[in-house]
Amino acid sequence: MESRTPEALLANTQLQEVIEQAFQALPSMQRAAISVVDMEGYKIDEVSNILAISSSNARMLLHHARVAVHDAIEQYQDN
Repeated sequence: MESRTPEALLANTQLQEVIEQAFQALPSMQRAAISVVDMEGYKIDEVSNILAISSSNARMLLHHARVAVHDAIEQYQDN
């Protein structure tokens, strides 16, 4: 069950801001990779075609993007 206390709503809003800031700070190719895979549901092979890169490069970009966003979330939660 989701908490609707003012504190929980504020924390959720702050977390969304942290995620958005981390996303915007990504290099453009990483931002593109995470957008089309995690937000739009494309597969890696489709991403590599869209971005005109190899599948391994697309996987690497996606991995680095996810790690950066995850690290920002962990840092927010530690504070």
